[in-house]
Amino acid sequence: MEVTHLKRSRRSLAAQGARESIVKLWLELGQPPVDARFLENVQRQLPKSSEDPAISPAEVARLLADEGAELRHPEIIEADVRWREPLVNSRMDKFAAVEPLSSGARLNIEDAGVLISEMEKLRQEFERDDDETGLEELRTLAAAARQRAEAMGKNRKLDVKVRGEQREIAEWLKVWLQTPMLFENWLELRRRSEEFRQKFPDAN
Repeated sequence: MEVTHLKRSRRSLAAQGARESIVKLWLELGQPPVDARFLENVQRQLPKSSEDPAISPAEVARLLADEGAELRHPEIIEADVRWREPLVNSRMDKFAAVEPLSSGARLNIEDAGVLISEMEKLRQEFERDDDETGLEELRTLAAAARQRAEAMGKNRKLDVKVRGEQREIAEWLKVWLQTPMLFENWLELRRRSEEFRQKFPDAN
């Protein structure tokens, strides 16, 4: 917890420094209207480091509006869309590894193990980046997958073996949601248990 708090404190200081740099640049340039050209210049001028938070063109415009800047709204919107596009594409690429969880497809035991492993890699990456949005999206994805597995586990139209497998997957997702850092060790012990071996003799 202390490490997370320290990291957020550093990010807060970095954000404050970036805001001061933006206002300083605007003043040095003679307080020009905030248009696409100015916003692109800001993005080039902002210092970059692992601790610096990303500041969007829209955020820059809001900041300078408080300083009395003239805003060119259509250009600001277009600049913000262009700035966000690679971020959206990057997010989509990251979640591609766990796409089957969002597709609604029925998973088997082996697929579930691989996908939850990928989810844990994403979780750790989002934790490192202090990406609360990514973490929330990941938790929402896992919770929805768990609900689907639970529903299939109760669906008497499905084969008994399939229902048992879905109940097992739902339990895995529940454990990951509650204690993701302990999940890998828990799963290893679960797979070694006599109960699991009897239920799923073909699982590796």
